[in-house]
Amino acid sequence: MSKHCDPSDIALKSFFLGPQAENAEMVSHIFHHIVERWILWRRNRFPDDGCAISNDDQNTREYRNALKKVNTLVDELMSRFEGEVPKFSPRYIGHMFSEISLPALFGHCMTLLHNPNNVSAEASRVGIKIEHEAIVELLNMCGFDVNQSTGHFTSGGTVANFEAAIRAKWRMMRWLSIACKSKSQKFWEGTHFQAANLGWTQFHELHRRFDFSDESESELYLSSPLEAGRLIAESFGKFSEPVLLIPAHRHYSWEKIAVLLGYGKNNLIPVELDRHGTISITDLIKKLEWCRKAERPIAMLVSVLGTTELGLVDPIHEIQRVVDDYKNSKNIFIWHHIDAAFGGFFCSLKDTHGLIDDKLKADLNSVASADSFTIDPHKLGYVPYSCGAVLIRDRWQNQLPVQPTPYIDFHDDDRGHFTLEGSRSAAGATATWLTAKTIGFNADGYGRILGRTIESGRILRQALKEIVPNVHIPTSADTNILCFCVGKSGEPLTVVNERTRQIFEQFSPYKESDFYVSKTDIPIDRYSEFLKANFPDWSPNKNCSHLMLIRVCLMNPFFTSAEPKINYPHSFAESLAQFLRGRL
Repeated sequence: MSKHCDPSDIALKSFFLGPQAENAEMVSHIFHHIVERWILWRRNRFPDDGCAISNDDQNTREYRNALKKVNTLVDELMSRFEGEVPKFSPRYIGHMFSEISLPALFGHCMTLLHNPNNVSAEASRVGIKIEHEAIVELLNMCGFDVNQSTGHFTSGGTVANFEAAIRAKWRMMRWLSIACKSKSQKFWEGTHFQAANLGWTQFHELHRRFDFSDESESELYLSSPLEAGRLIAESFGKFSEPVLLIPAHRHYSWEKIAVLLGYGKNNLIPVELDRHGTISITDLIKKLEWCRKAERPIAMLVSVLGTTELGLVDPIHEIQRVVDDYKNSKNIFIWHHIDAAFGGFFCSLKDTHGLIDDKLKADLNSVASADSFTIDPHKLGYVPYSCGAVLIRDRWQNQLPVQPTPYIDFHDDDRGHFTLEGSRSAAGATATWLTAKTIGFNADGYGRILGRTIESGRILRQALKEIVPNVHIPTSADTNILCFCVGKSGEPLTVVNERTRQIFEQFSPYKESDFYVSKTDIPIDRYSEFLKANFPDWSPNKNCSHLMLIRVCLMNPFFTSAEPKINYPHSFAESLAQFLRGRL
């Protein structure tokens, strides 16, 4: 942040402790206030009950020894955690975490003191309501209709992806179930592929024709994959296994999902990448047509807003256009899920000018047309771990078969009977709520912070190019992740990769470094078009199957601040150049 910040930028500085704990006095005051209020609440809740711990108890040798042991071990833990990677510092530019915002930290810690379990209102009268309000804030940021959409918090993006995939499977199995029954009654003559992608209009039409019980709707969903396949084959004379269409750069959680939900890893069908390193629309249509002609039901189509390796954004607006075309012209309804675990908070940039290009703006404006959406506040939301969320566009698609729980009386506002996780802390929801109410999920709040991180990427790119010889940085960069390698033209990739490994070890979180980075591998065959388009001035000898890149995630809001004595982008570039002297 510049020495000549406008008042709005200066105000944003109050939301972080600062690299040198500049806001320490304010933080100490608020934490003291939180603990004091918590103590007073306990004392005043049932004041006539009398004390369970007396002064005499506190003066016994055993009591004092136990307390001494606690103090000793607390000191030990603090000393150990002071050896942690300094993720708060602008010198940390590695993985997808950074400084925690103060509102998020206050909300998280405050909730821990009360320890609510958002499984139901019985265990979390306040936390349940805060979760609902926090979800509304996320829905608004992403453009969903808050009266029609819903969602809930999870422990992270992997579980949120599972939640979306389970709902997509439940929808597909409901459609298949009613089509099976209708087929046996001669009410419907379609194929099992058409049944799996039926659409709600036809579903409700068939539902009205005869009595269809909840048990009938759940039969296929609750059956084993083999049993479900047998029942479908009995009705249609054929059963082809459903597929999940995922981008070739998918997150590793999708393999888990395919296996654990019974689809099988082989039915995870990758869509090829284009020259931008994102989903190829041409190959997407090719894969959809293959599914249609082969009668392979499409359980879900996944796109990504902020890829794990390169921070790229799939052409979501074009993908949604294809999905809408299949619905409108072919009557094929496809569940479109956006995995925005990293990039979801870039939706706060939709109303800014000049910070993002028209392609990214169109993608962000298309988010609310998707069926489901994964977002991780513990990444670009600057919220403590663990905190993810899944958003569902149509709330009726959030329903799942309810497992009876004799010891919990669920109410309408409870989410616990529809969530994959039973016990769920309210801490993430509260942290997200407080950041939404203070910083704001809009162009003037998170939009300013994240816009600054994108600008940090541009500044670092320029510094690397000016200072580091033979550095190669992909020309495509949608967000605030920057990847690079260092090598001469004609140099074998094995040599380039070894140099990248050495750079990583020099700036590794495994030791005390001046800066901290991460690394990633890019498969040559999967990213062939991307590599041709994004490294036009570099022609290595491709003597191995992958390219290793240094990966930096520029999340820290103070990385390009002018106030510190150090210019972080130039200092990192100079440290890198110094390390490479004699190695290139």
